[in-house]
Amino acid sequence: TGAQREDPLFGSTIITDEVVGGNDRETLVQTFRLLGETSVWVRPLTTKVAPKVNPEHALTDLPEEVEKRDVWVVEATHKNPKYLFSKMVYYVDKQLYVMQMTESYDRKGQLWKRHWPCWRVNEQGIPVNYLSFDLDLQ
Repeated sequence: TGAQREDPLFGSTIITDEVVGGNDRETLVQTFRLLGETSVWVRPLTTKVAPKVNPEHALTDLPEEVEKRDVWVVEATHKNPKYLFSKMVYYVDKQLYVMQMTESYDRKGQLWKRHWPCWRVNEQGIPVNYLSFDLDLQ
């Protein structure tokens, strides 16, 4: 349901829409606008099993290896004016078609959160999210 989309996942500060992009199979609930293209630095894409990360030091225990990925920058505005975020900005990987970063803005239009999923490729060659970082900026 719509309310569940705004509920935190597994006791974290990450909500479903930050991970899956705010849409389901039934209805398109956001309006999208392409803002442009850029590059972002992310954890390298791997075929290895997910690394163990100490949650208390998740942002400081990042590996030294990063790679630059080309992305589309897409702004998403929810059709419900009472929605938790005024807008979200998705950084969509041009090769993998997955979100490399999400920025969520509060109802006043101020940047509230940044979300970084980490990806690995499974045996079938499909990107799988194995770890996510969320930074609350307010």
